[in-house]
Amino acid sequence: MTTLYQKLRAALISLVLVTALMASLFFSRAIEPPEQLTLRRVALALPPPPPPTTARRRIASESPRLNVLPTVSDALPLLQSALVVEPISAESLPEPAFVLDAPEFQNVLTIDWQGFNLDELDDMPRLLTDLDMRFPQGMIDRGIKRFKVELSVMIDEGGRVLLRDIVLNPYPEVNDRIRSLLVRARFTPPIKDGTAARAVFIWPIEFRTDG
Repeated sequence: MTTLYQKLRAALISLVLVTALMASLFFSRAIEPPEQLTLRRVALALPPPPPPTTARRRIASESPRLNVLPTVSDALPLLQSALVVEPISAESLPEPAFVLDAPEFQNVLTIDWQGFNLDELDDMPRLLTDLDMRFPQGMIDRGIKRFKVELSVMIDEGGRVLLRDIVLNPYPEVNDRIRSLLVRARFTPPIKDGTAARAVFIWPIEFRTDG
């Protein structure tokens, strides 16, 4: 009996020791820190490109090129052969012809001022328009209410009045107004031997204002 008890006790102690040993091994592995990995950068040099093959070199040397003159001295003979300048004398040039295309201007310069006197006409021409002219304010301020002018005029076949000259006008500041007035003036056509004609005379006009 004693021997059996001792065997069981020895077996139990052995089991406890084995269990304790396994437990210590397990906890020692659990506490052990994880393994650290170290990364290092490595620079790799690429190998140089292989030299071009003979076929590529031949294609590059046979590529088309623009054929130009390498220097200016090579271009001078071509320019000299292409440009040939012949001397021109002034006598061989035609004389310029100047044509003045201004019929109205020519008509003014070539007006024929010849006409019949009033006493040579079949009848005296009659004025068909009014000769009202507004006096400038400067003349009114000076108290000028009337003045007389004498105009050298011609009445054409249509009764229009052409001013040749202002013979008498004591107030030249109204010359432009007189010219504008004569442009609008109309007479009955002068008649000579039953036919419309031109009449030339000195026309006295007296201007008045009620202002």
